[in-house]
Amino acid sequence: MSAPRPVHRRIKIVAPARKRRRLFRSIVPFLAKTFLFFAVVLAGFWLLNKGMRPIRLISHEKRERDKVVAEYNALRQENEQLRRQLAHIKTQRGISQAARKQGFVKPGEISLVIPESTTPKPD
Repeated sequence: MSAPRPVHRRIKIVAPARKRRRLFRSIVPFLAKTFLFFAVVLAGFWLLNKGMRPIRLISHEKRERDKVVAEYNALRQENEQLRRQLAHIKTQRGISQAARKQGFVKPGEISLVIPESTTPKPD
């Protein structure tokens, strides 16, 4: 038998430039994927915002319409009340009541003015 051959193992010495190149090759895809991910997320938020804008505008317009309708109803009720007061003041009884509120008296009557009770302020 022959003697076993010596096993020559080659020790691979990696030059620093190769290490940097390998590191560069492993970092670039990671950075590219990360950038792409954030770009997609940003584009998604932008599209979502653009899609939600009409919904927000519709909601805002509905609130504005509700405010205007409520104001209109309040003014309509006030108008009805003023019409009733006007109809009452056009009657003889309404005229006499309005005159008495302003301090007028009928002939032969005496006007009495009663001052409001004022409580003395504590010193």
